[in-house]
Amino acid sequence: MMVNLIETTPEAVSQQLDISHNHEAGLIPMSTQTMMRALSARIAELEAERDEAMRQGLYLAKYLHQKHYIEVTNWEPLDDPAGVISQIDNMIAGMSARIAELESRLTEIKGENT
Repeated sequence: MMVNLIETTPEAVSQQLDISHNHEAGLIPMSTQTMMRALSARIAELEAERDEAMRQGLYLAKYLHQKHYIEVTNWEPLDDPAGVISQIDNMIAGMSARIAELESRLTEIKGENT
C-alpha cells in the first residue's frame, strides 16, 4: 500500500514518515523522505507568503475603496489574491480615467480663459 499524502504540513509529513504512525514508512527511501520533508516545508513557506500577500492586498483594496469608491456600497473584496489584485487594478484604472477626464476639462477651462 502506497502512502497517500493529503496533508502537506511539515507535521503531517513527519507523522506519515514516522514508522510508529505508519508501518510502511520504512519502505520509503531516505532520499524520498528528505525530498518530502523539504517540499512540505517549502509548501508551508509559500502558503505563508500567499497569506501575507492576501493580507496586504486586502488592506490596499479596502483603502482604495474607502478613499475613492465609497459610493459603491455593495463592494466586497474577493477571497483570493488574484481576485483582489484584479479589483485593485480595476480601481486604479477607474481612477486613471477620472484623472484623464479632469485634466481634459482643466485644459478646456484654461483654453476658454485665454
